[in-house]
Amino acid sequence: EKMKQFFLLMLLAGNIPAAFTQVQPSLLVSGCPDSKSVVVMNYKTQTLIWLDIQKESGKESVIGPVASEGFASMTVLNDSLVLLSGKHIYNYRSGSKLASPDGSLFCSPSGKKLYRLKDGLISELGMNGQENGSKTALTGLSGTVIHNLIRINETGTYAAIAAATGKKGVSIFIVDLKQQKIIKEFDDFKEGGGSKSVEFLDISPDGSQLIAGNSKSVKLYNTSTGKEIGEF
Repeated sequence: EKMKQFFLLMLLAGNIPAAFTQVQPSLLVSGCPDSKSVVVMNYKTQTLIWLDIQKESGKESVIGPVASEGFASMTVLNDSLVLLSGKHIYNYRSGSKLASPDGSLFCSPSGKKLYRLKDGLISELGMNGQENGSKTALTGLSGTVIHNLIRINETGTYAAIAAATGKKGVSIFIVDLKQQKIIKEFDDFKEGGGSKSVEFLDISPDGSQLIAGNSKSVKLYNTSTGKEIGEF
């Protein structure tokens, strides 16, 4: 355990200056569900690294462009697959790309359910990128959806979707998936950095609260009233 912690600290140490000077650090690290391995994505060098902690071995693979929206994200789906930048499904053990379906991909907090948003439809996908569930049509969603900035609760009843709505503005839409409609729009965000830009977001399990922010500040909102609860 001590060696594992030391290794991860050394891995991240070279990236500490970048973390303070950029919106996103160049390395993204995530533990795997098997608790025996770690996945590292370096989106500056376009590489994906899988590290087996017990065997003290690893594999590095070139993965190509994964930060098409200006920054990258990574979510481990299971003990072999990972979702990169809301667009690509990779097998991190083999380093091979499994699928890059059209649209914006996102998953439940546990990583057990995978979804796609395309042309106003939310579809559940299998881990191979193929549709295997029902489709939910959305009305009132405007702008260009931003990859990486879509979140859904575990039960698949509420979602938060960020979209560029013109004039460098960004709106976050709160969606009730059971009623198939947008219940609230938050539109006081900007693109391109600054104190009002949105670089990450999340929604509470019951859909009642939205958290959104950037490296400068984080705000918490009530999704039904639109009222700001607090700023941190």
